[in-house]
Amino acid sequence: MSHGRSSVRLRIEVGPGGVCRFAADADGHGLQPLGGPFTASPGKWIGATLGLFGTAPAGASGDGAAFDWFRVGPAEG
Repeated sequence: MSHGRSSVRLRIEVGPGGVCRFAADADGHGLQPLGGPFTASPGKWIGATLGLFGTAPAGASGDGAAFDWFRVGPAEG
């Protein structure tokens, strides 16, 4: 069942020393940071595992999230 469609851009930047930064653009107003930077290390995040999931505020009712597809590629611009 579809309740509408939207696009979200996600970005992971990995810098020198394995410092990782996440960002997202869910409203077309540009990428916004998600959390603070962290250093990839064994037991925390090493490798190329990618997944998507959806969450809702505590007590919220409704359906889950459905992802038709996603594309992985180099950052633009």
